[in-house]
Amino acid sequence: AAGAAGGHASLPEVDPRDVLLDRLAGGIAVVKHGRRGPPRRRLLRCDMDLTRITWEPDPSAPESARGLGQMVRRGSTKVRSLTSRGSSSGGAGDGASSTAEERTPNPSAGFLMLSDVTEVRHAVEPDPLAAGYTGTEVLRRTCQPKDFAMSFSIVTPSRTLDIQCLTADDFCCLCAPLKAYVEGSRSAAQAFQAAYDNQRKHATEAKDASS
Repeated sequence: AAGAAGGHASLPEVDPRDVLLDRLAGGIAVVKHGRRGPPRRRLLRCDMDLTRITWEPDPSAPESARGLGQMVRRGSTKVRSLTSRGSSSGGAGDGASSTAEERTPNPSAGFLMLSDVTEVRHAVEPDPLAAGYTGTEVLRRTCQPKDFAMSFSIVTPSRTLDIQCLTADDFCCLCAPLKAYVEGSRSAAQAFQAAYDNQRKHATEAKDASS
């Protein structure tokens, strides 16, 4: 558990798997950035075994997805085109074919297997395929820099799933726990715990200040 600091008691240790199931099992609204077309609102889900991440259209905001995509693309900065072996980033239906992703009857929906994920990369973390750049080519092209703090990518050998969270709380409960769960390292778990503790502390302080 995180140690006490600044007069705040330690928060209980949290299992990233529990956080992910709590947020994803019922679906969570995000903005999905794809290789083709504007960003779209999608519902991100996982199965109860936490082996598969799926996405599908968000029925609660069918029109706002188009408007958001146009706004982001107008404000984006064009960057150099990057080429990687057999890479394909974006939504299902981009033409990618691998064990990590399969087509579904709905061209706006898709899934990837967490066993195929090699990295969970925050948009402000370095891109190993592009020296001097952060995030992924997709996020650099369609995500506004001000939104990088709440954006991340799930990386497989054949594609990236590029996500922009709608709230800081959603980002805290998706990016860090996914990184800890997928990478399975002590450092990733510690980073998740610290980020989760910090987010919960600020949420409690904000609630106390408003009451």
